[in-house]
Amino acid sequence: MVYFQQAWIFGDQWFVFLLPDLGYYSLPNRIAGFLSVNWAPVEHAALVHCWIAFLLMLVPIAIVLFSEMDGLETPIRKVAAIAILTTLLPNNETWLSLALSHFHQGLAVALILASTSNRPWMTWFRFCFLLTAGLNSPFPGFFVPFFWLSWLVKRDRNKLVEAILLSLSTAIQAWIVLAHSEQGIRQPNLNFEFLPYAIWIKQFVLSLTGWNSASLQVEEVRQAYLSGKSALFWIVPIIYMVIAIALFWTKNISAILLFFSGIFVLFLSTAYAIGVGDTHTYLVQIDTIIAGRYYYVSALLFYLCILTLCKP
Repeated sequence: MVYFQQAWIFGDQWFVFLLPDLGYYSLPNRIAGFLSVNWAPVEHAALVHCWIAFLLMLVPIAIVLFSEMDGLETPIRKVAAIAILTTLLPNNETWLSLALSHFHQGLAVALILASTSNRPWMTWFRFCFLLTAGLNSPFPGFFVPFFWLSWLVKRDRNKLVEAILLSLSTAIQAWIVLAHSEQGIRQPNLNFEFLPYAIWIKQFVLSLTGWNSASLQVEEVRQAYLSGKSALFWIVPIIYMVIAIALFWTKNISAILLFFSGIFVLFLSTAYAIGVGDTHTYLVQIDTIIAGRYYYVSALLFYLCILTLCKP
């Protein structure tokens, strides 16, 4: 509504594309607002936003289909990866939501990070996508350090170009955020005691047992967090540690990038998500629905990591 309203006020004036809002800049929302006001009947304006959100949701699938990733070499394994992306986790918060499309763009950025392309058209598509990805909230830019790490390991020219392009759009986004700090910048809270419990519900129970089962366990897990005596506090880190050991044993670079970039963005996004950080804020993280967008990308990267790691 924010972007549509501003596009309605300014009409076809191009400088509407330069306006940040909510403390950061979002290029897809600006494009959707402009198109829905100037190129569509008002009764179809919402469809313009939904269709652009849908196209952005297709990008991760296109990256899997037309890029090369260690562990996803065969058509069957690519289909399995797409099944993970599209069906494993309920994404009611981000489904056809252009306002939250930066999470799907972040997912696509992570897949570009862990893959390469032998098709010239896909190589250029990846370049253009990374050049604009950082202009849809700060989230896609969280992956920048891993792009530079990937280039240092592989010394590949295309990886260098990808790192530069994502860094450029992220730097523009960072400048916009800092220049409009009067709109309010979220302050990170680095208290992560609740995180294993939230991960247990959102990443493991929800994806492996289904919505109903996960919903039934929410209150029990919340009480376990409040009591501070649950084994869950250790189970999730132990699972991650076992996966990390397997990664270094197999030396699968794609799986390593998926796994550790997923953990990194999970910590960053939850640190900024909990904001003020009172007990109530922690508790709502331990839920099947609330704040699910902050765990969505990291959970999918975790299971894609498992898939690429378990190649024959």
